[in-house]
Amino acid sequence: IDLVQAEAVMDLIGSRTEKSSKIALSQLEGNLSVQVNRLRQSLVDILAEIEVNLDYPEYDFEQITAQNCSIRLFEIKKELIKLMSSFSFGKILREGMEAAIIGKPNAGKSSLLNRLARKNRAIVTEIPGTTRDILEEYVNILGLPIKLIDTAGLRQTEDRVEKIGVKKAWEVIDSADLILFILDAYSGFEKEDDDIYEKVKDYHDKTLYVVNKTDITSPGKIHEIKAKIRDFLEISVLEDSGINALESEIYHFVNKNEMDTDNQVLVTNSRHKMLLTDAEKGIETALSAIDANMTLDIISMDIKSAADSLGQITGHHVSEEIVLNIFQRFCVGK
Repeated sequence: IDLVQAEAVMDLIGSRTEKSSKIALSQLEGNLSVQVNRLRQSLVDILAEIEVNLDYPEYDFEQITAQNCSIRLFEIKKELIKLMSSFSFGKILREGMEAAIIGKPNAGKSSLLNRLARKNRAIVTEIPGTTRDILEEYVNILGLPIKLIDTAGLRQTEDRVEKIGVKKAWEVIDSADLILFILDAYSGFEKEDDDIYEKVKDYHDKTLYVVNKTDITSPGKIHEIKAKIRDFLEISVLEDSGINALESEIYHFVNKNEMDTDNQVLVTNSRHKMLLTDAEKGIETALSAIDANMTLDIISMDIKSAADSLGQITGHHVSEEIVLNIFQRFCVGK
């Protein structure tokens, strides 16, 4: 068992959804390790060829050229970049993400939390300002472990307790990975909505606009909202309408690169991502050295650095493997 597999044991124990469990199990079975080891072995092969040419010039081995080295390094770099591109989604599957539910009072924020959580977690009344503090609940949305955060209705208020809740809500908005801005289709687009909209413009890239209470609205009220916000989802928590579409939209927001969790190896661990980045930087430096017509012994230092970074992911040491590779592949010293 290597380091990746050992870490996967803890991930499997701590997983909150079936998708999270599958990814952890895949890593425990060695699927990520196989890919990392294959890329590391490709670098070790290049290093062995460089060293045998430098250290044993009297033997008639095929000379490794800078051009050949560059081609092979570029292919390895492409695979590293592909692996790293899975991290943003993989990290969420492993650690979860925070989604803040915001909006003016009585827009249906707590009702939505209860619906997504599939239980009555938040108190719901017709009285605006019922929710005054932050309420958190982990939910499973299409396999994603998401911490929903119900916030106080955002409005100007003289109530001291409600003021604290509003202040906390804005703090959550700043730190959340995703914002669900809930609007009220019954009341239309009011000044309170406009005040919130102006403030969340800075978070547009992580905001989904959701119009609730579409079962009791009128075309005029929907038009009011459309005049200000172009794209939004229409739902009715009361009628259980549009909820599946909202869950699907949340999933696609998280999985922007459309990663196939069933057939694709994902990077989920920050340590792995950091070391993959280090390896990619080492290869990029080696490629730059080749372009600058540096000698192979200088280029090999950056390649070894990249191989060492990949080795640290699984717990392998590269130096010994280079020597072993030389004696296995080349008839040297026999």
